[in-house]
Amino acid sequence: MRKAQRTALHNAKRYLVDAEDDWKKDTELLRDWQTSLDARYHAHARYARHWRPRFLAALSVTRSPRLSADHAGIQHQTAYNHRKLDPEFAKQWEEAQEDAIDLLHARVWQRCVEGDLEPVHYMGDVVGYVRKFSDKLQIEMLRAYRPDRFKTPGTQLNIGTKGDVFILTEEQRHELQRINREWLESTPPPTGDAPRKSLSPNGHTV
Repeated sequence: MRKAQRTALHNAKRYLVDAEDDWKKDTELLRDWQTSLDARYHAHARYARHWRPRFLAALSVTRSPRLSADHAGIQHQTAYNHRKLDPEFAKQWEEAQEDAIDLLHARVWQRCVEGDLEPVHYMGDVVGYVRKFSDKLQIEMLRAYRPDRFKTPGTQLNIGTKGDVFILTEEQRHELQRINREWLESTPPPTGDAPRKSLSPNGHTV
């Protein structure tokens, strides 16, 4: 298991390095800086060509600008400034975050289908592994892809009866019970149904 983890970490680092080539782009802003008479803009352009691919590659995996900035060795505010000044970089930013969502979706789908391997311990040692599946994760995926059959709690579900059936969460059910209880306590019973009072032989009202 540890060997597999080390292999996965090594492959992840290689993936980030290889992905940097996909995010290399000489935008119009960088070209303008490169042709500027100010030497400072030359330096900014050279530096941006170095850190931008690293930043975008990490962003396509983590979707976190702060973690991506740390990976690229820059202040996260620098990345935000470039996104504000450079529309082409801003578009790359959005594409990278969409890639991160696709990656997350692929991982969730894999967990639904393949499950997770969890270690089995005996007297403090790992003696094997068992594959477990997350029912909640599978249900959420079914609700996302088959909303007509697997409804989210709180939505209407028409089953062909005279009325609609509502699927309630536990919190919603308790809240409905509380409202009904308050209504019953605040509403007096009808006058005609009130029991008649009479006197018992000892003179007490019953």
